[in-house]
Amino acid sequence: MKLRFTIGRRIGLGFGVVIFFIVLIFTLTVRNVVSGLEIFEESKQLNERITRIETPSVNLVIELSNNIQESKALITKWATEQSREDNPDKMRLISLMGTDLPRVTKDIDNMKDYWPKEEVVIIDTVFSSINTLLDLYTQVQGLLTSFEDYADAEKALMARFLVETDGDIDKEAKMILVNLNRLKRMQELRLKNSRDAQVASSDKTMKSYQFLIYLLIFTGIALVVGSLLIATFTSRSIVKPVGKLKGMIQQMGRGIIPKEQMKSRDDEIGEMAVALNNLVTGYRRTTDFSRQVGMGNFNYNYEPLSDEDVLGHALLKMRDDLAENERILEQKVIERTEEVVRQKEEIEKQRQKLEE
Repeated sequence: MKLRFTIGRRIGLGFGVVIFFIVLIFTLTVRNVVSGLEIFEESKQLNERITRIETPSVNLVIELSNNIQESKALITKWATEQSREDNPDKMRLISLMGTDLPRVTKDIDNMKDYWPKEEVVIIDTVFSSINTLLDLYTQVQGLLTSFEDYADAEKALMARFLVETDGDIDKEAKMILVNLNRLKRMQELRLKNSRDAQVASSDKTMKSYQFLIYLLIFTGIALVVGSLLIATFTSRSIVKPVGKLKGMIQQMGRGIIPKEQMKSRDDEIGEMAVALNNLVTGYRRTTDFSRQVGMGNFNYNYEPLSDEDVLGHALLKMRDDLAENERILEQKVIERTEEVVRQKEEIEKQRQKLEE
């Protein structure tokens, strides 16, 4: 069965296309916004990790490394340079051992829960080595407590033995610094990767919103163009034929028979066009029939448009009545003529009698 492309289907198709574009824009917009929010949340988490964990971790490792280097230099001075107890370098070393190093190690200990396992193993090794190093510092400080202790050759020698190159303090400090440098490189690499991921996430977010902007622009243009095309299609396929039908009906209302006929179409307008064409044809046949009847041609063939064609049946009755009246009139004329002939013959007979 052939599918009819009716007016309802034409209008439905037009609105369907518009609704499809609207739904498509809405779906893509929602998906893009959701994707953008996910990327933004990911970037936010990366930024929070960089700000709260990775950057402070690198700074703490660097600070710890600097404290170890500074403490090593200060303990070396303590062991090699004779000075009083209130010497600023000695006071600074005491501050490092009692305040700065414990604070830094405590901060790192709180932070290491967020580190990878490999880094945690390294920092635990460093903490163990720091405890050993601090014990060695305490030994040097115990040997050279007062100004007079530097005069004791045995104590001074033992202290210098601990701080000299390849001594216990030097070895322990170097091992700590090597591990810290390794840890710092690992954390800096992780920080760089996180920052690169953050930049990539930001770029992805920007591209996502740029795509959304372009999508809205292009789909908006497509929607406007599509609406214009649909309006043009609707105008040509519906409004224009309806206007033509209206003109033909107005002509017939003024008694003018349209010369042209509507083209047949497979929709409601096509059905109206067929009906109007039939009406015009019937109107023209009715006019011709009326003209022939008026000329006395009562045998002219005429068929009403349908059984309900009131005008057609009325014209047929009028034709039959006129034909009957003409027959009666002709009969009366014949009879009258015969009577006149008979009277004429009677007169002729009377005249002959008179002549005789």
